[in-house]
Amino acid sequence: MSATEKYRALIDMAHQHGVADFSASEDDGVLTLSGSTTAGIKQKLLDAWQIIDPSLSAGDLVFAITDDGGSGEQTYTVEAGDTLSKIAARYGTTWQKLHEYNRDTIKNPDLIYPGQVIKIPSA
Repeated sequence: MSATEKYRALIDMAHQHGVADFSASEDDGVLTLSGSTTAGIKQKLLDAWQIIDPSLSAGDLVFAITDDGGSGEQTYTVEAGDTLSKIAARYGTTWQKLHEYNRDTIKNPDLIYPGQVIKIPSA
């Protein structure tokens, strides 16, 4: 099993939570994850890593995801089947707040589409 396969859940989680400038690359059996996110999302990713590798000693992952200190804007890329309500629940907000925060790109809250990037308001 490749490191990419081993850590697929972690890669998927980074995408779901909109890690900025996210990159996953494998070289000689070592996977490097990089990007920037909030402290809370970074901790969720670290917790997920520890579930996959409880001692964090396998040596097959370089975790280079940084905490943006809250200064960066968190985003989410809409996936098939998503609704503003589902996305809002994931981030502890309401669909109304998401819609208001993204008025520049979401004209109708019932019409979002896969691949669309939306901003997540800070809690």
